[in-house]
Amino acid sequence: MNYVITTGRSVDEAVEDALKKLKLSKDEVSIEVLQEASKGFLGFGQKDAAVKVSKKEDTQDILKEIFSEEFESEKSKSSKIENKTRNKEKSEPKFSKSEKSSSEDIKPSATENIEETKKEVEEVKKVKLEETSQTFNDENEDLKDEDTVEEEKEVTFDIEKFTEISNEFIYKILKPLEIKYSTEISMDKNVLNVNILGNEKDLGIVIGKRGTTLDSIQYILSLIINKHSESFVRVIVDSSGYREKRKKTLINLAEKTANRALRTGRAARLEPMNAHERKIIHEALKDFDGVFTHSEGQEPNRRIVVQIKKEY
Repeated sequence: MNYVITTGRSVDEAVEDALKKLKLSKDEVSIEVLQEASKGFLGFGQKDAAVKVSKKEDTQDILKEIFSEEFESEKSKSSKIENKTRNKEKSEPKFSKSEKSSSEDIKPSATENIEETKKEVEEVKKVKLEETSQTFNDENEDLKDEDTVEEEKEVTFDIEKFTEISNEFIYKILKPLEIKYSTEISMDKNVLNVNILGNEKDLGIVIGKRGTTLDSIQYILSLIINKHSESFVRVIVDSSGYREKRKKTLINLAEKTANRALRTGRAARLEPMNAHERKIIHEALKDFDGVFTHSEGQEPNRRIVVQIKKEY
């Protein structure tokens, strides 16, 4: 069981019930509030709080599953070499110590390969965290441009290799869904752009609610690409221009929210968003007269507050 949906008289009570069912601690889960508790009026319209509590996914487990074919092939190679070695031992009963050690050195270990892959994944995650740390600092007045890259030295990337890896990864995801699609892959400096093209209705399942599925695909593909690259590659996965449409929607939402705050004279709070979407809102309103923005709360429920500038 990866998640449960529970209800209670309060959010805390519902969360506590979910943790008991999952037999996990609060640090091992992510919590999504589906409905706040409401007392109603005179006993009518009372509503319980509802929450969705999900077990946090381990990136290493995901990658282990993705690379399972690779590990299985390594295991088969290992077993073949072991069989050959045993046959040699039968035909040649006496071996010198040096010969034995050389045969053992040749024998690859699937466990060692998994451990090496884990270490590489951890290195990629560290680089990923360093890259996204600029985005998470969205309260800073001098918002940094996401596309700015420090040009310390020119690095060449194997675009053909990245294209092959990306196409194979997308194929494995979309084949079971029986969706007709095509890919458009390009590279600009250290940014790999992967665009999935096809019928927008069919590709809705690839995008997910507010792009959450697309973000997950992007994150995992980024780990795989960087596993095969000496220098860091920023991966952007899009589907039929969704990200540009979402950006326009967010800018429009930001302007409407700012106008509402000015009209009502009260601060306006937006729904929880990821760091990238919050940055779009901050950028859209940084020069908007009469308001300023800041973020409050913790991930994944961190949200933007649009407040009025007070004149003294």
